[in-house]
Amino acid sequence: MRAFRAPRVATSAGNGIGAHMTRRSFLLRVDPAVLDGVQRWANDELRSLNGQIEFLLRKALRDAGRTTRGDAESASAATPESNEEEST
Repeated sequence: MRAFRAPRVATSAGNGIGAHMTRRSFLLRVDPAVLDGVQRWANDELRSLNGQIEFLLRKALRDAGRTTRGDAESASAATPESNEEEST
């Protein structure tokens, strides 16, 4: 039996984008072909794999209407790409 460890929380201080947001870590098991596809997509859009996954999750939540107003505002502040989509 493994001991319980509290999730690590990291901040993105220093880069000016989402510096007030905290992040939680977790393990994600995903099909290798899906992961490769998302990695290629992230490379095309000059994002990290983690950034691309978070971008896709935020977009899916927004499209499904499952975000609160505060969540949507912090998401658009944290991802400049979402501001571009809204202005087009």
